[in-house]
Amino acid sequence: MIFWWIGDVLLLVVVLPVIVYLLLRLRRATGRLPYGVDRVSHATAEVARDLNAAPALLATQDQAIKAAGGLAQYTVVLDALLKDRGR
Repeated sequence: MIFWWIGDVLLLVVVLPVIVYLLLRLRRATGRLPYGVDRVSHATAEVARDLNAAPALLATQDQAIKAAGGLAQYTVVLDALLKDRGR
């Protein structure tokens, strides 16, 4: 019977304060949760707004590829003309 009393005292003195401490930490952490959700929501809205320009960027990339192809052809022709002129 004395061991039951010792176990009860240990439960009240050691385990119960640890449980209360952990529950208080959990409560503080969940209190900050809405702030984190707002930050994530704001960041995703910024990313979505940045993605609105993606079609224009693809069109610019296509135009740059076409211009680079034309420039390559121009340099080949110019090189051939300069070689012919040097002879």
